[in-house]
Amino acid sequence: MLNAPQIGTVVRFAVGDYLFRQGQVLRSFHLIRSGVFHSRILRPDGTEILVELFGPGAVVGEGPAFSGAKRGTFVQAVSDAVVSIYTAEEMAECFGRQPEIAVSLIKLLGLKNRMLLNRISSITAPQPIFRVASLLYQLANHSSRQISADDSPGVSLSHEAIASMTALSRVSVTRSMAKLLDCGAIVDARKSHVTVDLAALREVLKSS
Repeated sequence: MLNAPQIGTVVRFAVGDYLFRQGQVLRSFHLIRSGVFHSRILRPDGTEILVELFGPGAVVGEGPAFSGAKRGTFVQAVSDAVVSIYTAEEMAECFGRQPEIAVSLIKLLGLKNRMLLNRISSITAPQPIFRVASLLYQLANHSSRQISADDSPGVSLSHEAIASMTALSRVSVTRSMAKLLDCGAIVDARKSHVTVDLAALREVLKSS
């Protein structure tokens, strides 16, 4: 129901554009229709942590939108994207007139929570190769929705970024990537772009 044309504003974002910045107070949230965004946290010591990537269908920023809290992350486009923007006030009015929209939002948030639990599970897994394979699989699934069936999905992340998102050292990531390349789960790895074989990645996850 968030696809209803009478609610929300559709906006296009270019690579590098921000949905919002850490510390901002905004009474709006976002539904990503196409493209990919990443979220980062700036720590007090000036270092940044890459937290998550969001692809089509993801809802972003709904908590602070309704609570009025400051945004805890920077969310920035890593590809050209199309996003629907909804204000908390607009949605509150819609909930009264069309309760099915509230149900739709709750379902989307339920999916988001399941994805978060999967992410936490993969980060706490003891085997580095499982953490890396799980992250690549999740991100490649986002990419696979936007390419033709003849292409292999790719992930644009450096080893440092993967290490940040999996709570591993860069050395552990490099070793895990080498193993995934040997078994065919990674088709090609060049600098900050990795092309994967989703079926092979699934087999790695099943056996880990």
